[in-house]
Amino acid sequence: MRDALFDNGLFRRFAGFSIIGLINTAIHLIVVMGLVELLGLNPVVANCIAFVAANIFSFYANSRWNYRTPMAVSRYRRFFIVSLAGLAITAGVSAVADALGWHYLIGTAMVFVALPGLTFIAHHWWTWGD
Repeated sequence: MRDALFDNGLFRRFAGFSIIGLINTAIHLIVVMGLVELLGLNPVVANCIAFVAANIFSFYANSRWNYRTPMAVSRYRRFFIVSLAGLAITAGVSAVADALGWHYLIGTAMVFVALPGLTFIAHHWWTWGD
């Protein structure tokens, strides 16, 4: 197992994906907080808008720096499909947290815990086809 992780670059890719994910998380969080705190938007709507901003950054950064592949429409379609599944989870978790009367950052934090592993696996094997 250890050899498989290191020999095919999977660990390096996961590390790169994680670093980009941290930056992506910061972008998402800044957008959500700005939209909720400054503009008074509903947390569910704010999370969806933040998703779009973070999605564009994530595709660019992973394509250019992590996978070193050209940005192609066909690849972005796959990326976007995986991302839409992530958006559904994001909206659902955020809506449940809101319905329970929790602070919007609790729902946002739950999203940040659930999505990284799932999206890495899907993007690594399907979006970038490694």
